Amino acid sequence: KPLGGSRGVHSNTLRNVLIVFVISGIWHGASWCFAVWGLLHGMGLVVERIVRWNGLDTTGGSGRAQRLARGAFGWAATMIVVLVGWVFFRAATLGDAWTVLKSFGHFAALDYDTFKVLGFASFEILLAALFIPFTFIVEWVVSKDRYQSIDQLVGPRLSIVLGVALTYVILLFGVFGRREFIYFQF
Repeated sequence: KPLGGSRGVHSNTLRNVLIVFVISGIWHGASWCFAVWGLLHGMGLVVERIVRWNGLDTTGGSGRAQRLARGAFGWAATMIVVLVGWVFFRAATLGDAWTVLKSFGHFAALDYDTFKVLGFASFEILLAALFIPFTFIVEWVVSKDRYQSIDQLVGPRLSIVLGVALTYVILLFGVFGRREFIYFQF
């Protein structure tokens, strides 16, 4: 047990979680962005363990409304960690990640430069803006168990059109061909 395991002092366990996640981040790619991505996820787990160890995950009662509120808060906190983490995972440099994160602070019109930093062209941004809400709508409708497939929902002709459009989007956004070895990014 080089780091002392997780059965000892809580502070050692928390330190070990952070070390493991930073190393896991670097394993995903050799750049500081991946190290920060790992650190961010490790910090999320550290906060979750501290909350659980102190019994804060059960405070406020055990009624349905309290359980739903705790669940909603936990979901929101997880989404924030994951979404901010994705910025670091996708960004080429820490400066690029910071540019994107700064744009989260103001709710004005979407800044075109933010998308350009992430490598999106105008047409790709437009497609994402159209297809992402459409995907959520289809998922919601199909989850109601009234439809087994998209064919039943929109009919066979439109289903073919949507299939061709999906194939086009995959070809447009897909990564094909030779890529630089990720460990040369540091």
